[in-house]
Amino acid sequence: MINKVILVGNVGVDPEVRALESGAKVARIRLATTERYTDRQTNETKELTEWHTVTLWRGLADVVDKYVHKGSQLYIEGSLRTREWTDKDNQKRYSTEIVATEMKLLGRRMDAPAQPSAPQGYAQPQQPQQSYQQPSQPVYQQPGYAQAPVTVSGPMTGYGYAMSQQPVQYRTADYGAEREKNLNECARMINHFSPKVDLYQDYEKCKTDIVRYSRSSVAPLVWGIIICVIGLGLVFSAITANYKDNIIGYSIAAGIALLIGVGLILLFALKKRYNKKKIEELYTQLGELSNQLNLLYNGFSNCILPPEFTDPRILFKLQSLIISGRCVTIGNAINALLSVRNTYMRINQAKAQFQQDTVARFNGTPAFFNAVRYLDLR
Repeated sequence: MINKVILVGNVGVDPEVRALESGAKVARIRLATTERYTDRQTNETKELTEWHTVTLWRGLADVVDKYVHKGSQLYIEGSLRTREWTDKDNQKRYSTEIVATEMKLLGRRMDAPAQPSAPQGYAQPQQPQQSYQQPSQPVYQQPGYAQAPVTVSGPMTGYGYAMSQQPVQYRTADYGAEREKNLNECARMINHFSPKVDLYQDYEKCKTDIVRYSRSSVAPLVWGIIICVIGLGLVFSAITANYKDNIIGYSIAAGIALLIGVGLILLFALKKRYNKKKIEELYTQLGELSNQLNLLYNGFSNCILPPEFTDPRILFKLQSLIISGRCVTIGNAINALLSVRNTYMRINQAKAQFQQDTVARFNGTPAFFNAVRYLDLR
């Protein structure tokens, strides 16, 4: 069983932080997430905003108290919890909230004051324009930029949660100029790509479904042929039988066997036809998602990473490697992810095969390729 929630949104009001009698600190925030869609009747772009109550305990609550304000942009991971309580009229009430196990501050450094903003959309911070070149070799040595979001996580033990891990605090002085520059670029990419994490997930699911429907089982066909052969054998036995009772028995058995065999063969044919139609629909959906991801990638100026490494799950991993001190540059972090034997070769081979398979379907333009599954980050 899985109970997991991932949100990227803006804080609508200043957080409510309080200390319990036990000494534990708890924070509650109201987080707004906004989806944009096109009304097919009016061809207008509309927005749908959802509000979520997020509860954070101990170490996470400390970070919220110090650094989170109205307008802050957050990445939240957690689980759904339904709470029962009694109102002043002694009536039982229920409320659903998200209990956070991980939080990332997006869009500003920890020591920078939060600027008020409406809880709609995802504002990208202004950054100095600099030029970068995308590498043509598997070793990525480019520098990066943007603010370093703070990652804080801890184990969850129930509704009351003990956050044993202290908040990780980012300070510019702790890092060299190169590391700060790369953290800034990493956060700039996260601010741009993370609001569309659902687009990447839908894209991966579409590719997985294509593989699943392409692997139709031939078992019904094989069994259908075997049973039909048995039925024909029974027909032959009925023809050559010497006694009337044997003829009737063989005939009934042959008829049943032939019906079952033909039914299984028809089932296989119908299933194959359905799978073929479903695959065509999925490829159409894949093409639409691919176009959206390409537009998203082209909308980011001077991206130093190739498209296959822009999945927010990869970007968050790169950022954590730099913040932890294991890597200094985005290039180092990419090489750390590719350090598994033949990982880069597998990605290149998979990309070449995927582009070859999709070029014919999409008028000579290969579909968007995502490396997240090959880095085991799904």
